[in-house]
Amino acid sequence: MLKKSEKTKVLIRNAFIKLLNEKGLNDVSVKNITEELDINRGTFYLHYEDKYALLQEIEMDIINNIKSILENGAAYDLGRYILARDNDALLNTLTEIYKYIKESSDIIGVLIGPNGDVSFQWKLKTLIEKTLEKNLESQSLDNTIAFKYMTVIASSAQLGIIQKWIKSDFQETPEELAIFMSELINEVFHKVLINHKQ
Repeated sequence: MLKKSEKTKVLIRNAFIKLLNEKGLNDVSVKNITEELDINRGTFYLHYEDKYALLQEIEMDIINNIKSILENGAAYDLGRYILARDNDALLNTLTEIYKYIKESSDIIGVLIGPNGDVSFQWKLKTLIEKTLEKNLESQSLDNTIAFKYMTVIASSAQLGIIQKWIKSDFQETPEELAIFMSELINEVFHKVLINHKQ
């Protein structure tokens, strides 16, 4: 059972997310949040220094949740799975990521949208890029052109696909998108990585 202070934080976060969807990040103020909840500003400042501290907490929760899925799934050793063309090994991880994104689309959609937070988009791309770099190194694929540029291409493409998916109001299920992406990764990445493997 949540303590009163924890309940208040949840209410503040939910109100903030609601207002972000209505107004966009730049136009949401602490006053808007307190009026939405009918609380005084002092209550807000007991929990957060300003709206940016609240935003940062939400963003870090999202990044950490996605990171946890990546580290616990096949993406943790993506290089090996791509080289082996083990399509099934990627499906569970990708499906879990897309399920999480869909469940959290009220906030993720705003953050990666046209009026979102560029720094969050950079953090998300960096997470994907670093995950790829880490496991491609284990397959002796570092110091190649493929290593240098494919991680950047993959992270940018993944962000673009997520943006398009959210904008299309999730026309595909997480499972359908995961199947498409795993096939794409295995076909395109496999060919390039094999050609550049030392």
